Amino acid sequence: MKVLKFGGTSVGNPHAIEQVCEIIKNKNLQDRCAIIVSAVGNTTDMLVKCGQLASHKNEKYRDFISEIEIQHLNIIRALFPYQSHLIIKKRLNFLEIFCDSIFHVMELSKRSLDRIMSLGELISSYLFYEKIKEYGFQTIWKDSQELIVTDERYGCAQVDIIKSYKNIQSFFSIESAPYVIFPGFIASSPRKEVTTLGRGGSDYSAAIIAAALKAEVLEIWTDVSGIMTADPRIVLQAFTIENLFYEEAIELSHFGAKVIYPPTLHPVIEKKITIWVQNTFSTSEKGTRINNAPCFKHSVTGISGKKNLTMITLKGMINILSYLKRLFTVLSREKMNVLFFSTSEHSIIMGIEEYEGMQIKNSINNEFSQEIDKKYLFPVLVEQDLSIITVIGDNTKNMHRTSARMFITLSKNNIYIRYIAYNVTKKNMSAVIKNSDFKKALNVLHDTFFEIPPKQINLFVAGIGKVGRKLLEHISIQKTSLIKELHIQVMGLCNSKTMYFEEQGIDVKNCKKNLEYGNRMILHRFIEKIHLMNMHNSIFIDTTDSQDVARTYDKLFVKGIGVITCNKIACSSSYKDYKNLKKIARYFKVPFFFETNVGAGLPIISTLNDLLNSGDKIHLIEAVLSGSINFIFNHFKSGRTFSETVREAQKRGYTEPDPRIDLSGIDVMRKILILVRECGDSMELSQIIQKPFLPEECVKANNVESFYEKLSQYENYFVRLRDEAQNKGKKFRFMAKYENGYAYVELKSIGPEHPFYQLEGDDNIILYKTQRYYEQPLIIKGAGAGAEVTAAGILSDIRKASR
Repeated sequence: MKVLKFGGTSVGNPHAIEQVCEIIKNKNLQDRCAIIVSAVGNTTDMLVKCGQLASHKNEKYRDFISEIEIQHLNIIRALFPYQSHLIIKKRLNFLEIFCDSIFHVMELSKRSLDRIMSLGELISSYLFYEKIKEYGFQTIWKDSQELIVTDERYGCAQVDIIKSYKNIQSFFSIESAPYVIFPGFIASSPRKEVTTLGRGGSDYSAAIIAAALKAEVLEIWTDVSGIMTADPRIVLQAFTIENLFYEEAIELSHFGAKVIYPPTLHPVIEKKITIWVQNTFSTSEKGTRINNAPCFKHSVTGISGKKNLTMITLKGMINILSYLKRLFTVLSREKMNVLFFSTSEHSIIMGIEEYEGMQIKNSINNEFSQEIDKKYLFPVLVEQDLSIITVIGDNTKNMHRTSARMFITLSKNNIYIRYIAYNVTKKNMSAVIKNSDFKKALNVLHDTFFEIPPKQINLFVAGIGKVGRKLLEHISIQKTSLIKELHIQVMGLCNSKTMYFEEQGIDVKNCKKNLEYGNRMILHRFIEKIHLMNMHNSIFIDTTDSQDVARTYDKLFVKGIGVITCNKIACSSSYKDYKNLKKIARYFKVPFFFETNVGAGLPIISTLNDLLNSGDKIHLIEAVLSGSINFIFNHFKSGRTFSETVREAQKRGYTEPDPRIDLSGIDVMRKILILVRECGDSMELSQIIQKPFLPEECVKANNVESFYEKLSQYENYFVRLRDEAQNKGKKFRFMAKYENGYAYVELKSIGPEHPFYQLEGDDNIILYKTQRYYEQPLIIKGAGAGAEVTAAGILSDIRKASR
């Protein structure tokens, strides 16, 4: 005997019903088979709405009845174009008459609601029965109400297992048809009143029938390929668990996995019946097998969770007689579903569904009102807006590191743990967290325990100028090559005027168009939105030159969001602010990378850190760190004015939008200051010795165009500088130097003997003379300016941050 159960989506439309018939046909079953069918997807919700609207004198219930009728008649017309199914029409007519009576009396009892909800399964199972007969199967339809007996707790009745088993066994001993179709979810009371088994009760119906008949297997067919390691709607990297032990499946379903209904498992566990969860629409997938057969297991099997939890705390239970008995009496009377419970001599903590929080608070306070009045007990404390995340696995009891990995992961990602619970079987560990951290927690824990590439990185990009656009272009071009390692999603963009967010990720090829649909850019709201989205593996990319943006980094760090920046302002501001930023980033364990602050895409800062971290000592840093100034002096030749050369550098993207930042030397001062600070020196920008080459009038020009006018006025000055150097066989290099605790920035003319003499174009070069590299200093040379290499450097930092 085999038992097959098909869910609502499996019979949700004509094509799906035909697919189910094909599945049964292709199985070529030799044994007898019981088939349990759920209501057509979403029908039960609409039936409930019909009853509720009718009881509130809202005539819109007729619209829902009409929608239910149209949905089912469309299926009938597609499956049976030349037949009329009067039985189904009669059931739909009954629904209308029954709801009309509720409308007039304005009362909807749980018993009446059960009667209404039962129609979904009665109709869908009969439709399926009629269709499968056309495939030539010898089959009958049987009403589950005649076999499964419950008490009279309408809405979620308790099954009388002994009577139900006896009825099922008796029916199958008399009935010889190889295939029997049953409606799931429904049963009857001893007085033959319709009852239901709770949401998900079709699974339970199937389990009861399977256990009564000691079936070989119970197959549950749904719209997913088995039970997943996490909810795939939240965790994109989730995958199917091929094998589960019974207790693991119970824990996963209890803590939120919706593929299987928790009570389903109890009857089949007792009879040791294997359960297969499979995908109706992807029959080639293996699905999930649930039994206790030996199999390979990860230390963690799956991660589950529930949102909208309320935590109840009672304090001061000392010297109160029978308080646990009284408390459990209240819980039983109020029919509370307690998710976790722990007690000490002084307090009790328990977790329940959120909507029940205030109800149970009042009930407990009333029960212990005398003790509260006498100050023996504090009033009940209610905490809402919580979630529970549970790591589940049969081997967790043998893995002493599992709990440490779980809690370290949550802590590193700035997820505050309100409460910790261990299951008595030691097969799960739970943490109560804020609702806002739920999605993030599921993803980071899945990354920790399963580590299945690609890892998702969520970016928020500030500044869509030349560098920002190039970065998005790099991400788009390299998406294919990155996909095995990283899945980079841009979740938010902004420029100085507009900001735009997309929960499912922005199409970076159309970022300009997306910004047209964005909101007005307000910096603090942009940061607030990033906090609110609370994405795991989030990184803020700053490609601006804004001081205001640089001041937001600490607000990002404290929320567990990393920062990658080519904006030099943060690291070249006061030493106190620089150290504070690094301290906060380190404390919250978030990436803070600014490689592109110095040398664009060249590994200048990372090389320096590698030298220092390996115990080397820096004696001298000498560098040409302005690709723009280097380009300008390399291209300032006869026949070309100095101002024309500067304009060309700006046009190529080698200078800042305001070229004075480059030519004044402030940009190079910031770069050498960052290197000095990375060496451990607490230097300030004002302490750098500068010998400016730009006339003061040029630096103080009112705007960029005025600056170019001033350059033209000083053309003879620049020509004289150039000619004097050329006559001596020398070249100009704008040099930065750090030695013996002092830093210098100046324009120098150097001869062929200097290692920087042959530097061409916009290249940067840096020389590290260290204890190890003393006779032969370490030199790094390459393109040090331009949007292309800067964007590449940022992408490299993103890769580093992902690790």
